[in-house]
Amino acid sequence: MLQAKIISKGNIILENIETPKPQENEVLFKVIYAGICGSDRLMMKDPSFFSYPVVNGHELVGIVESDGKVFKKGSRAIVCPFVCCMVCEFCNSGFFNLCNSLLFIGGTPANGGFAEYITVKEDMLFAVPEDMPDETATLVEPASVAYHGINLFNPSEISNAMVIGVGIIGLLSIKILRNKYNVKNITAVDISDKKLEIAAKNGANLTVNLKAGDWKNIGSFNNNPFISGQYEGIVDYVCSSQSLDLSIANLKKGGTLVITGLPHDDVTIGKLPFFAISNKELNIKGCYCYIKQDFQDVIEMLSGKVIKVDELISARYALNDVAKAFSDWEKNYSSWYKVLIRP
Repeated sequence: MLQAKIISKGNIILENIETPKPQENEVLFKVIYAGICGSDRLMMKDPSFFSYPVVNGHELVGIVESDGKVFKKGSRAIVCPFVCCMVCEFCNSGFFNLCNSLLFIGGTPANGGFAEYITVKEDMLFAVPEDMPDETATLVEPASVAYHGINLFNPSEISNAMVIGVGIIGLLSIKILRNKYNVKNITAVDISDKKLEIAAKNGANLTVNLKAGDWKNIGSFNNNPFISGQYEGIVDYVCSSQSLDLSIANLKKGGTLVITGLPHDDVTIGKLPFFAISNKELNIKGCYCYIKQDFQDVIEMLSGKVIKVDELISARYALNDVAKAFSDWEKNYSSWYKVLIRP
């Protein structure tokens, strides 16, 4: 079988290997589509986060190729890419993202889905509804990240929300806030006019380019219907010193900041404005991936077309062209959202 492997910074190769054999509680899984995630892009660009070589790809839909206890050969399935112990207190309560020995499909050391076949723990498979296209199914994983993050500030109970960073997960967050929870006012913050334009078309009332004003005071931007300190919920997908300052300055008293983005090197807890945090009784929550229930909820949400995601798929490439897929995405990063690989 064929797989794509990153062997050094910016260098991904194709290689033929033997098809893996499933072990106990595993099934053989034929990949139909694998989405390229921002973390896959990071693997190509920055070896400090991962060790090479690595076969990445964790946004997966495919066909079960060997009988399991529940999933039979020929079943379509979506992969939850966690590799968990299944025995710790967190796994037993459905919080796989907090497993004491958590690993990931598509990261070191578990090979990912930029391959024709992989083996997967059957417990990490979710059935694809009959009416859900394969391409839509690849967006269940990133939509679960968005869904988990915004649910940490009880979106059904707020009127004003801010999303900082409107890559695909930020954009999915806006769609969920608007179409599932009917949040009245949604502000999208980014440094790309193109992405902000797309955010406005997908439910953001206000878009703010941080290059155009005082990022500590959202009220300094032209035509802003809100004043600083009126956001009950903010989700930060950037996690820089600037985005954290922006969040804390603009949260309403008692509001909640959810930090989901991978942190920048210069962000430390010592730089946070603790007086403002305590004086306003703010809630600051970390967010890591999603829980098992999020996956099922998102599958139902996409199947029911509560949010539409098909327009987020920007390009499709064969596995043979995976290097070109990364290169083209890099060139179009400000306007492309999801790129799919088809082995």
